[in-house]
Amino acid sequence: METRNLTVTGNGVSICGKVYREARQAERPERPEKPPVILSGHGFGGDKDSKTTLKLAEEVLMRRKDALVVAFDWPCHGADSRTKLNLTECDAYLREMVRYAREELHAARVYYHGVSYGAYLALRYIKNGEDPFSRIVLRSPALTIRETIYEKLIGEKERQLLEKGKPVQIGFGRKMKMTKEFLDQLEEGDVTKLDFSGEAEKMLIIHGKKDELIDPEAVREFAEKNDILMIEIEGAGHRFQDPREMHEAVSNAAEWMIEDMEEI
Repeated sequence: METRNLTVTGNGVSICGKVYREARQAERPERPEKPPVILSGHGFGGDKDSKTTLKLAEEVLMRRKDALVVAFDWPCHGADSRTKLNLTECDAYLREMVRYAREELHAARVYYHGVSYGAYLALRYIKNGEDPFSRIVLRSPALTIRETIYEKLIGEKERQLLEKGKPVQIGFGRKMKMTKEFLDQLEEGDVTKLDFSGEAEKMLIIHGKKDELIDPEAVREFAEKNDILMIEIEGAGHRFQDPREMHEAVSNAAEWMIEDMEEI
């Protein structure tokens, strides 16, 4: 397997990305005319170099050698130049990555694998009137992301500052500027109130039974309400840190998308 860093530019944005492809593809100057392309959206505080994307690419390319897996940094994450969180910019990044997959990679079909925040953003995106994905995998979807951030990822001092209209710093490695406006955007964009039954056939949810950040019961209710297939992984937390749990999640995700690729 080969990787290549890239910068995707267009429509007023510049996105740091990374392409995973089968090694023999990299040795040839020509690309498959119309490869299946998987866009990989990382979680809150993560980046395009996530272990999940690496494992997903390994699993997919082992079975579908013409596929391309393309990861990218969300605004304010990884190597991205922005510093202030804003959901509208996330929409613009995903829109541009879809354009890149279609117009520059000439994708036969576009798939999406999103983790946590990246899964939430995909749900938000397709309900904003754009649904370009043949199949979608939502792993540990952050359906209650506003509550998770406010109650679990920041402390009382940060909450008080936000209520006063002042920004706070948040993040695990790289710090990002978060405002009350961003939290308000998350509250207004509550995906649990929306109907996804029309998109259910193309969706797969994978969730850990011991997720400590996003309540498994809330995700289960969302899946049942919308008739979305859900696979629960025994013993897994939010980040799927155990190799066995990660392998089970990645294998199911790859199988879900490759099944559809057989029609290409």
